[in-house]
Amino acid sequence: MVQTKSRHHKTENSYRFQTLNERLANISVDVTKKINRFQQKPEETETYFYQCLEKWVDLNYTGVFHEFTNKIKSKCQTLALLIYHKDHLIETLKEFIARANELSLQPILDLTAQLARDLQSDYYFYFPDIFKSIIKLLDTQNTEILEWAFQTLSYLFKFLWRYMLKDLHTVYALYSPLFEESRKFYIRNFAAESFAFLMRKIPDKNELFDFLLTKRLIEHPQEISGIGRLIFEMFKGIKHQFNTCTGPSFQILLTKLNFFDNEQKNELIFRCIGKTVQSMADFTKKEHSSIVWTCFYIGIDDSVENKKKLTFILRLLEIFLESKNCYLVNNLDLLLDNMVKLAQIEIDSTQVSTDFTKHFFNLANLVLLSQNIKFPIEKINILPNKLYQVKFDCKLVSDLTRALFDYPFFETNIFPNLISYFDNQIKYKCHSKNQIETCFLTLLAEYLLKQKKILEPNYNTESLSEDKIENFIQIKGLTNLNRLFKSDKLFLDSELAKHLDEFLKNEIKNIENVELIIKILISNFIVGNSSNFDNLNQVANKLMETLEQEMNMDNFEDKNLTNFELNCYLLSLTIWSLSICTKVSCQKSIVDLVLKLNEAKNNLKLKQIVSYDVDAIDLSSKHLLQALRYSYDNENEFDPLRTLAGHLRSELSSPFSECRINSLFLLSALLKHSGLAVNDDNENLLDQCLKIELTPASLDEYRQKIYYLQKLDPLVSKKLVDNELTEEVPLRYIFGLLYENFKLFWDPTVQMIVTYANSMKQNDFWNIFYDFLVDLTHKIESKAQACRRSENTEKKADQFDLIKYLDKSRLGNVESIDYMNNRILLCKSMQSFAQICESKTKVLVPLFFRFMK
Repeated sequence: MVQTKSRHHKTENSYRFQTLNERLANISVDVTKKINRFQQKPEETETYFYQCLEKWVDLNYTGVFHEFTNKIKSKCQTLALLIYHKDHLIETLKEFIARANELSLQPILDLTAQLARDLQSDYYFYFPDIFKSIIKLLDTQNTEILEWAFQTLSYLFKFLWRYMLKDLHTVYALYSPLFEESRKFYIRNFAAESFAFLMRKIPDKNELFDFLLTKRLIEHPQEISGIGRLIFEMFKGIKHQFNTCTGPSFQILLTKLNFFDNEQKNELIFRCIGKTVQSMADFTKKEHSSIVWTCFYIGIDDSVENKKKLTFILRLLEIFLESKNCYLVNNLDLLLDNMVKLAQIEIDSTQVSTDFTKHFFNLANLVLLSQNIKFPIEKINILPNKLYQVKFDCKLVSDLTRALFDYPFFETNIFPNLISYFDNQIKYKCHSKNQIETCFLTLLAEYLLKQKKILEPNYNTESLSEDKIENFIQIKGLTNLNRLFKSDKLFLDSELAKHLDEFLKNEIKNIENVELIIKILISNFIVGNSSNFDNLNQVANKLMETLEQEMNMDNFEDKNLTNFELNCYLLSLTIWSLSICTKVSCQKSIVDLVLKLNEAKNNLKLKQIVSYDVDAIDLSSKHLLQALRYSYDNENEFDPLRTLAGHLRSELSSPFSECRINSLFLLSALLKHSGLAVNDDNENLLDQCLKIELTPASLDEYRQKIYYLQKLDPLVSKKLVDNELTEEVPLRYIFGLLYENFKLFWDPTVQMIVTYANSMKQNDFWNIFYDFLVDLTHKIESKAQACRRSENTEKKADQFDLIKYLDKSRLGNVESIDYMNNRILLCKSMQSFAQICESKTKVLVPLFFRFMK
């Protein structure tokens, strides 16, 4: 049998370092719960003080304590001596409290408390001086000294509380500096914990809270955290339970809400009580929270006629529920009954009613979204029904609806109530014309964007465009919503449906209102009908005419290109909205726009014009390619697209991933419809590029991305389709990969460029390389010029809230594109084919001078 070593023979250090917060957490200053603190009562001729002194003489051998003992030992054996020499004893204690160090302080503080136990009322006269001596010890991070000091104060309260109650205001005035915001939080907490014993002894809690909240707090607002914590410590019990005084005291506390006519004073009292409620929520558990809920429900019943006070109670309930995400709800039926009662309160147009409604909605939002509350099936719709009453303000209802987007039953429980709400708003003519329709469309569009991500493209290699309406609805999880709007009589027979239909017909052509037209385009496939398709086609044609006119103007580069880019984005959205529900027939016009924009870009490059917004031009090109991809399906005539093949190959080097993907899709479709054969594995070069593009640039996936990149090696790619359409694809696409914002991917990409330089014919490689280098140089110069221009054009795009939200899909990664890094990587690759570069110095030197300039 193997014997284990004794703990005395262990080589490792058994001491574990504790942080200040951990040591503070281990401190207990509540002496009222200590058992057998004093082992025995002294004899009639002895005193508690002398008994304690004898104990510490045997335990403490420090020089300071020995000196203290010599000064007082002969003056404290009996109570008569103690009373006679009380002045000398108090002065000696004060002197040595100030002088004592860490080793001698504990017995001196203990003797201070025992003297109070012996002298009682005689000691209370000296309490202020002793108290001031003790609180001077609190400016330390030594947790032992903090614990001894607050335990001593707690004992003083325990022994002298009868005398303190008669002079509470004076005692609190002494203690109040410990509650100020300037004190450390743990000082405030320990002070509250030690003072709470005295608070519980006060018989008239109403008078107590009047003094603390309506007088002291108003005069000294810096004590707000300390008073809030003090009241909590008064309520605090053991093992997550509350003290027996909590029920009646908390009810009295709630009556102090909305006590004054002054809003600032009322808000200050609320914030203080809010800190108490927050501490109560953090402290307790569900099974011990009944007393708190009972007080809240009584407070609601008592305040039904006072909406201001009721609003404060709702705000406290928000704090209590939010602390543990509604975990503290112990009786859902009672909570629902009270919320139904709140929903029945009359509402008017005053600010008081608005505030009440806002916080009632916040409370409902917390309850509905909490994962800790499970509604029975028969009660799941009780609360939503009460939230969408016609009496509630439209703006507040809209804000509530946005907050409930994450609600699991939003489409089945919230949307039907929302439809009924807006329908009733129209019937009762609560708002001006078009206001209800705009508000409803806004909510629908935001829901589709945020929750259903309908603008996130579904890159399906089998189809050029987004799946048609049935598949699109299934993929995006819109089955319930589509059923509600297309077949449910609740919507079809409503006034809202009729008004929406008329509103869409009238407003869809108004492309001047950008934000509204975007909302219509996003939600059209849900609430629109076939009669809107002609209108959408007219919008698309109008946008294309506007874009063509702008490009035909002189000095196109000096125009507002941000507005031009926004119109391109609108065209892309319009084609997307059409392509979901019907066949698009404007492919040739879009191709013409792409070619014209490409021609404008080339002219700017040839003339070396840099005083224009290069990002706006590139983004416009991206939007037009997106529109082109949406407009094509497998039944389209591909002849217009053939004229764009050269441009699509050059767009493979675009800094925007969406551009590269759309170019690959369109080239792939063109390849298939050209009758060009693929190899036996039914694999082509464009598929490999698409796999690289769709593989995330992350630590988890980058090895797979590099694996796909290796298949673009010249030796491997020759085995794939090799024809005029795809011969430049690999190298041009590899240049585009240099824009990937992923450092681990740069070296393999640069090495692949070097491989092509060494394997291709020199002139073929240089034509592609130089074309990209010139384009990159021009963009860097244009970006540098843009930095020197004012930022007015950037801010114009941010004037619409919806457009701000759509920035991710609209602007892509424009802010993170690093053209300078791209040039550095190209220069790094040129070192490996220096011979080719040396033979092309005639064209490289001008680029170098442009760089120097």
